[in-house]
Amino acid sequence: MAERKPQGRKIKRVVFAEHFYFTLVKVLTYGLTEFGSFVAYNFNIEIERKTQMLSSLYLTFPENKFLPTKTKRYRNIILGKYMILYRIKPTTVEVLAIYHSSIKPSRIKKLRSVKP
Repeated sequence: MAERKPQGRKIKRVVFAEHFYFTLVKVLTYGLTEFGSFVAYNFNIEIERKTQMLSSLYLTFPENKFLPTKTKRYRNIILGKYMILYRIKPTTVEVLAIYHSSIKPSRIKKLRSVKP
């Protein structure tokens, strides 16, 4: 069965910033120590699933309230108490970081300069 392309949306390549992997390791290490390997593994699978669907569903998730732009290019996926921040570019979707929702807004604003 062929995968359906959402009408009016281009399929974009999803790229991950090095900073995303750094923050992902911190989140998964915390999950492993606090909740065990089963929960950490399932959370990692959910993160992978959500980020891979960004190639076609990048406009589905809300704009990040701490990084407002006219084009609404900074958006986030909410997973429990964590947020995955991504940036929409003309040909790609850049996944920048994953962080706990209690992070200070000033730290989120620094993520604008993260390179993929």
